[in-house]
Amino acid sequence: MVLDRFVLWLKSAASGEKIEAIADVVETFRDAEQGSKERAACERLFALFVTDPDANVRQRLATQVADVPDLPKALVWNLLQDEPAIAAPLYAQSKHLCERTLLAGVEEGGDVIQTAIAGRSGLSGDIVCALVAKGTASAIARILENEEIVLGPVLKHDIATAHGNDARVRDLLLNTEDLAPHTRQLLVRGLSTSLAAFVSGTGWCDSKRLNTVTNDAANRATLTIAGDCLSDTKDKGCDAMVLYVDHLRATSQLTPALILRSICAGHGTFFEAALANLSGMSLKRVQAIIDDGRSSAFRALYARTNLPEKAFNVFRSSISVWQKLQREFEWSTVSESELYAAAVEQIVEQAQDDPTTEPSLMAMLHRMLAEATREHFRDEHHIKLLAPPMAA
Repeated sequence: MVLDRFVLWLKSAASGEKIEAIADVVETFRDAEQGSKERAACERLFALFVTDPDANVRQRLATQVADVPDLPKALVWNLLQDEPAIAAPLYAQSKHLCERTLLAGVEEGGDVIQTAIAGRSGLSGDIVCALVAKGTASAIARILENEEIVLGPVLKHDIATAHGNDARVRDLLLNTEDLAPHTRQLLVRGLSTSLAAFVSGTGWCDSKRLNTVTNDAANRATLTIAGDCLSDTKDKGCDAMVLYVDHLRATSQLTPALILRSICAGHGTFFEAALANLSGMSLKRVQAIIDDGRSSAFRALYARTNLPEKAFNVFRSSISVWQKLQREFEWSTVSESELYAAAVEQIVEQAQDDPTTEPSLMAMLHRMLAEATREHFRDEHHIKLLAPPMAA
């Protein structure tokens, strides 16, 4: 009789009253001490709530029963077939869902369902791979926030390739400690492109200058990340550098400007790996040619790379300047920024004396000299600020 009166009341109750009643019904169902009659009564009430025309009532029901064990299968199925926002709590928490159901949710459920699944505890490798392959940016971000999920380098790179333009995904990936250098470079390049698009939209800078600034910044970042490849032992570092250069060439980023910047800035290992990649020669052979210093051997190597012939003299003089400076300062405590500034200054002087140096190449070298000078000034100023005061 009590149940019948409650059912009668539900038929005329306002949605807000039904929503408040759901918590009591769920609490009763959870109570293990309740007998089979009481649980059956709760199941009858669940049937009323799950068919209620008000989505808010069904939403409240889904939220309340999402982590409840031993739910009637019909209730679970009905909630899963409801609107995505109503089904999402069960996809996120329910233990009633088998792996096939979760995989189907990834394939067909859309953003809300995928994001709910991505936050689950105990996801299998198959489901994680399915989410990485087909998930929306929101679902991918949820995967990266899920502390139980450990992604390997390949999956992280797949995510960067597919969703690197999404700011949230990009930030989460960049904060990953074990991110592969080529993946980090891809994300930083995407960030540079996004910032350039924003600046272009504001009209703060003309397009030609913006492209120059953007490319210079991206190339600087690319070479900075290249340093990560050498943080391990020398042999492993060289292997990582070769893979990094392979990535840059495959993505059309191994440009003459980047390679020239690398040798002007003293990134010797990157420069050698780039020449080896473009020439088809082994890295050891390229290193031997550069170390030997014979102009004829380097010209033959350079010809195999298809780099611009008009830039040959700048490349050759850059190598010569760095080899000379490294000999002079081999046992010196000169800072990297000071060495960089000195090298670029000498390279610029030699390029200015060469009538074959193209104006565009000269402009690039002048920009690099300005960068090197600013960097050295910042380092020197920072050292002065940190230095203790002299004793009286």
